[in-house]
Amino acid sequence: MHLGANTHISGGKLAGHITGDDNARLENLEVEAGSDLSGILIGDNVQLPDDIRLGKGVRFASHTLIPKHLELIALLPALPNSLNCAERVIGPERVDLSTDIVQPSEGILTAINALAYLKDSDWEISQNTRYGYLQLSLETRRFAVQAVSVKRATDTAYFQVQDDQSTRFVTDTGLDILAQPVVQAPCELQTAFAAFGLPDLIVQTNGNLKIPVEEEGNWFSARPDFASVEVSSDKTPGLYFSNSPVLSGLKIATLVLTDQKGIRREQMIYPALAQALYTSAEKVEPHTV
Repeated sequence: MHLGANTHISGGKLAGHITGDDNARLENLEVEAGSDLSGILIGDNVQLPDDIRLGKGVRFASHTLIPKHLELIALLPALPNSLNCAERVIGPERVDLSTDIVQPSEGILTAINALAYLKDSDWEISQNTRYGYLQLSLETRRFAVQAVSVKRATDTAYFQVQDDQSTRFVTDTGLDILAQPVVQAPCELQTAFAAFGLPDLIVQTNGNLKIPVEEEGNWFSARPDFASVEVSSDKTPGLYFSNSPVLSGLKIATLVLTDQKGIRREQMIYPALAQALYTSAEKVEPHTV
């Protein structure tokens, strides 16, 4: 069934593949199990089964109508893929956070910037137009995280950076957005790894990087720091390795990149397992195998 623009259905039952144009709306009805919806505005008293499939363009007239624990990020429109290394860098879909799942709305990004902590600190987060990550510049540092989950909030509004640098935004509009640290120049990092015979870079939903070793069926696991810092313009872009300042005997990588304003930056990339252990363990003793 396809609903034309401004179509309004109230009462009864619907089943099957249901799509809609602008402002197609459902109210006071039951959607049967196994159905899938896209391009539909869900209004009051719509009963949604647990196994329903929701696609692009589904919106809710209020956040209170969103089923609890339902993952919503796939409902948002995708940003155009402008990466020239897209076939080699694979990761979660980058979505447009200027839009929202709730209608009417000024957008998820606007709701994030309305959080009291950000406003009181006079901080404003933007979405990078090329890579799609959320970014915040403070003096010489640039913080960057990518949204990987959007759900209905079960807590009051807050902003929190967690031990593993994942960031949670719970907005006054009733959404819970989880974001993970992200490589600020993924194509440059992929090119650097390719020079070592590692041409593919996979960004996982937990924020970790998976770098497959094709001949062996194994992979390296790493995690980017959520901040980069300005460095001298004389420093050559590329991948550098050094000893970890935190864990003796481990190597960490540093990606030197040039941002969209032409500023040279460096971003730390840590072994993923070591980072996880460091944030949770009392003592870590690395050994070479």
